[in-house]
Amino acid sequence: MQFFLKHAKTTKQEYLGVRCKIIFIVNHHSGARRATENNPGLDLRLTTQLPSKVPKYQLWLKTSLLRSLTPRLPSKGLWIPSPDGVSFVLEMKFFRDFFLFFEYEYKGWLIAVVLESVKRNLQYHLQNLRSRMIKLLCLVLFIFYQCHTNPVDNKPVSQGSFWPQPFFIRNTSVLYSISKKFEFRGDFSCNIINAAFKRYHRRIFKQKFFRASTSYVHLQGIVLFIKEGCTSSAPSLEMDESYELRIGIPFAELSANEVWGALRGLETFSQAIFSLNNEYVIRKQSIIDRPRFKHRGFLIDTSRHFININTIISHMDAMEMNKMNVLHWHIVDDQSFPYQSKVWPLLSIKGSYHPKNLIYTFEDIRKVINEARLRGIRVIPEFDTPGHAKSWGKAYPYLLAPCLRDYHCTGSFGCPINPTKNMTYEFMRQLFEEVASVFVDDYIHIGGDEVNFDCWSVNDDIKKFMTNNNISNYYSLEAYYVKRIEQIVNNLSKNRSVIVWQEIFDNGVKLNEQTIVNAWKGDKFTVLDEITYAGYRVVFSNPWYLNYIAYGEDWDKYYLEEPFQYVSETYQRLLILGGEVSMWSEYVDATNLLSRSWPRASAVAERLWSKQEMDDVNEASPRLAEHRCRMIRNGIQAQSVFPGFCDEEWGK
Repeated sequence: MQFFLKHAKTTKQEYLGVRCKIIFIVNHHSGARRATENNPGLDLRLTTQLPSKVPKYQLWLKTSLLRSLTPRLPSKGLWIPSPDGVSFVLEMKFFRDFFLFFEYEYKGWLIAVVLESVKRNLQYHLQNLRSRMIKLLCLVLFIFYQCHTNPVDNKPVSQGSFWPQPFFIRNTSVLYSISKKFEFRGDFSCNIINAAFKRYHRRIFKQKFFRASTSYVHLQGIVLFIKEGCTSSAPSLEMDESYELRIGIPFAELSANEVWGALRGLETFSQAIFSLNNEYVIRKQSIIDRPRFKHRGFLIDTSRHFININTIISHMDAMEMNKMNVLHWHIVDDQSFPYQSKVWPLLSIKGSYHPKNLIYTFEDIRKVINEARLRGIRVIPEFDTPGHAKSWGKAYPYLLAPCLRDYHCTGSFGCPINPTKNMTYEFMRQLFEEVASVFVDDYIHIGGDEVNFDCWSVNDDIKKFMTNNNISNYYSLEAYYVKRIEQIVNNLSKNRSVIVWQEIFDNGVKLNEQTIVNAWKGDKFTVLDEITYAGYRVVFSNPWYLNYIAYGEDWDKYYLEEPFQYVSETYQRLLILGGEVSMWSEYVDATNLLSRSWPRASAVAERLWSKQEMDDVNEASPRLAEHRCRMIRNGIQAQSVFPGFCDEEWGK
C-alpha cells in the first residue's frame, strides 16, 4: 500500500523510503486541487467541516484504498488487530512554521498525517482542529491496521494450498498427521511410478520429523490406481493427465486413467502436506482435476549460451512441480551448434563453442528425454531454418546462400540456407532422420522465423532459379523451402509432424493440416484469431517471453493473459492447444536459468492448467508465495516475487 506526499504549490511527488506508507494531505490550496485532478490515482475528496474562520480543508485518498475498506469487499483486507494490541506512541514533529506532522512507525511500516496551514499561529490552528483531529487519527489508526495485517510489500503466505489450482476441490477443516511409516502403494514394476515414489518421498519428507503427533489421526500412506496400467511409451500431445484424489484415513486414494494423470496427482498430494506445530499435516479433502490445455510448454535456448544437462533436469523438476508438460528445446541457432551429429559431425566440431565440452551427445539427449518421460514431459527439438543458420555454415558453407557482398551475412540473423540446391534437401533429410531416431516425440519444430532475404536478393543463381520455377517473390521462395522440409519430416513416419513459427503462416504458406503454428509476434487480438480461423492448430507464446525483465513484480501480467480472449468464435478455442513460456538465452545461462524462470513461469502454468475463472491476483498471491517456498525447499532457486521469507531460505 503506497501513498505519496504532494506539496501544496507543486506537483512534485516525494516518495518515503519505507515498506508501507500512508500519507493523508489536508490542504485548501487550489494548486493541490489542480495537481490532484491531473493524477487519476487521487480522485476521491473528503471535505471536513471546519469553523467558518478557517478555510475548508480537503482530504485526498486513493480510490483503491477506499475499495479495500469497503465491507462488501472483504477479500481486499479486513480490520484485524495486531498481535501486540492497539496501544502505540504517536510522535509529533514540527516543520518550519506551517507543517504539523504526526508519525507512527511499527516494524518498518509508517503512518503519517500531514496538516498544512497558511496560519502561522499553530496554537490557534490546533485549538480549532482538536476535535477533527481526533476523528482523523482514528481513521489513520484504522488504515494502519489495514496496512499492518495485509501490507502489499509483505503479503501473506498460505498453507497447504495448490499451484496450479485444481479444477475442483471439496475441502474440510479436518487435519491428519503424516505417519512416520508413510507408505506409497502402487505398481512398483512400473519404472515411471517407481521413480515417482522415490522422487516424491524426497520432496515430501525434505525436513526431518520434529516429533510424533499426539493431536491428529495418522494418515498411513497413499494408494495409486491406474486404469490403463503402466506404459512403455513416451508422453504425447494426446496423453490423459486427469486424476482424482481423495484424502482420508487410513490411506489417501489416487486414481487416474493413465500414468501421466497419476504423476500430476502425486504432485497435488505433495503440495497438500504442510508443517504445523513442528509436524506434517494434511487436510481431509477430495480433488477432481484435469488440465485446460494439452500443451503447456517452456522454451529453453541452448545455442546463445550452453546449458548443462544437470541444470536442464533441475529445470524439468520445476516444470513437473508446476504441471508443465513440454520442453521446447531450441538446441541450435546462429551463435552455436551444440548438437553432436553423427551423420554430419563437423556441425558441432566447427559450429559449437567447444567441440568436446560444450556439446550434447546422443547419451546426453537420451538422458534428458528419459528424465522428462519420468516426469510426464515431452521434449520437442527445434532446428531452426532457413534463417538462424549461421553456425551451420561454419562446417558446411555450401548450405548457406552465398552473398555478393559479405556484409549481408553479418546482420542479426546471418545468411539463410540456400533453398535452390538439391544437396540442401539431401543434407536435411539425413539430418532429420538422425534427429527423429534420437528425439521420440511426434513433433519436430523446424523454425522459419526472421529470415533475412538480403542474400537471396543479391544472388544471381537464386534469381534465375526463381524465374525458372515461377517463384515471384522471396516469401514464396521461403514457402518452397518450408514445404520441402515439412515433407521430409512427414515422410519419416506416419505420426511425424512439424511445428513452425508464425511467419510461415503470415507469409501465406499452405501447410499440412497436422502442422502446428507457434504464434509469437504481432497483435495478440488478431494473430490467434487469424490462425485459428484458417483452421490451423496453434501454440500461443506472444505474451510470455520471460527473458524480458523489469524491476518489481511482473508475474501478475503473465497470469492475466487469457488465450481465449483473442479469438472471436467458440469453435476457434478448440484449435488453441495451449501456450509456451520462452526464455531466450542472450543473457541467461546455467547460473540464472532457474532463478529468472521461476516462479514467474508458474503464473503461466496456472493459466494453462486451471479453470479460466482463476484470474484473481490477490487470491493467487499467497498461494504463489507458498509455492515459491516449496520450490526453494526442493532445490529450485526460484527468485522472490515480493518481500518476505521462507521457512527454509536458499542456502540455509
